[in-house]
Amino acid sequence: MAQFDVQKLIQSGGGPLAGEDRVRFAPSPTGYLHVGGARTHLFNWLHARHSNGKLVLRVEDTDQVRSTRDSENMVLQDIDSLALTPDEGPVQGGAYGPYRQSERQELFKVLALRLLAEGRAYRCFCTDAQLDTKAQAAKAAGKQPHYDGTCTFLSAEASETRAKGGELFSIRMKAPYKDYVVKDLLRGDVNFKAGMVGDFVVLRSNGMPVYNYAVVVDDYYMRISHVIRGEDHLSNTIRQVMIYEAFGWELPKFAHISMILGMDKKKLSKREGASSVHDYLRNGFLPEALINFIALLGWSPPDGKEIRPLSEIVELFDLTKLNKAPAVFDDDKLTWMNAEYIRAMDINELAQRIRPFVQAAGLDPDVRGAAWFLEVLGTVRGNLRTLTEVGPHLEIYYADRFAFEADAKTMLSTPEAKQVIKNFRDEVEKNQGVSSEAVLSSIQNAVKESTGAKGKNLFMPMRASVTGKLHGPELKLVLPLLGAEETLRRIDAALSL
Repeated sequence: MAQFDVQKLIQSGGGPLAGEDRVRFAPSPTGYLHVGGARTHLFNWLHARHSNGKLVLRVEDTDQVRSTRDSENMVLQDIDSLALTPDEGPVQGGAYGPYRQSERQELFKVLALRLLAEGRAYRCFCTDAQLDTKAQAAKAAGKQPHYDGTCTFLSAEASETRAKGGELFSIRMKAPYKDYVVKDLLRGDVNFKAGMVGDFVVLRSNGMPVYNYAVVVDDYYMRISHVIRGEDHLSNTIRQVMIYEAFGWELPKFAHISMILGMDKKKLSKREGASSVHDYLRNGFLPEALINFIALLGWSPPDGKEIRPLSEIVELFDLTKLNKAPAVFDDDKLTWMNAEYIRAMDINELAQRIRPFVQAAGLDPDVRGAAWFLEVLGTVRGNLRTLTEVGPHLEIYYADRFAFEADAKTMLSTPEAKQVIKNFRDEVEKNQGVSSEAVLSSIQNAVKESTGAKGKNLFMPMRASVTGKLHGPELKLVLPLLGAEETLRRIDAALSL
């Protein structure tokens, strides 16, 4: 904080820089990054990359009750997990820091006092309890809960005397009574009628800035050119425009992106249990798939191709083409997309990503060496929708996890099935295991000829006897990985059912 020279910053000025797009993501650190916040961060990141601009990460931690450094680290961890690194922020640093609002308090105070000195704001000595009582009374009367003007017309002498006497006060800005029109890149002209808001606080009696005020000051001095945020912030814009006007500052360009709804068509809300980025990654979703899916929540590529690398999304992204209609967060679609990414990923990369999930399932990926694990993973990945599903699919390869499922037991108990697996065992032993697809084909033909079984009556008993399941990877892939000894042990177990 000692290095933050407020007067030097004010003298240097702010506002958008000519020829450079600067955007910001400004989370309140109250926990892991919600998917709605992740979408806002992503759209800002995409615009910065598409326009060769800069993305600023600003931590809005003036809520001293809910904001903690641990929570900030949670947000930063999620952003890092998605590899959507900002250009400036509390970790990266930059020319327009500090990047935590709590470290910029002196700036907010100095500028609020300027508004006071210029007569654009005034001291308000009303307590929170008094203001709450007035607001409730206004609502009960069917009126807008605007400030009733108790302190608006206090004389400068009276205001000064009360302040010097130690009476606590907030600084309240005078809201001009006139119409405003704000140009939005997505919504066109947004009209705000005179009287929509009353005089509003910019600095609380404890010295902490109010959100709408702090946002404007930081956006101006961090030279933000585009404010890209959710449409739930649209109602805040009128107060923010008034503050820009009061200081005589140039407005940034606004783009209020659509809301995200759940499948029930209700707003996706952290408080209603919607997942964070951390939750999705912990539950086996790939960052690449999550980013690709979130990018489609309000944006559509011109060619309609949904699954594509991030580099292509950056190239095609156009802020002005975002959809105004609400986007629906469809978990089923995300799961489908994740499965597609799993299938397409390089097997060596997948093996590294999936190791923690294999170990969490109580399985050792190194039990028979790296090459064996890669082959095993290749046989099951086509059935995986998330990385967390890998355990049950891999169990057929682990001797200590092998067991017969109920439907497999039922099928193996018939005399016809017993004969098939008895002859199957003889052929496996004769061939010293099943080393290839050709060997398996020869064995199947021999069993078919000796038992007369065919189709499912031939294939299903063989599958069930060595995997314990009626469905799964092809036997031509499984048996060479099991080896002769384990294959024979399992057939013997099937014969003893």
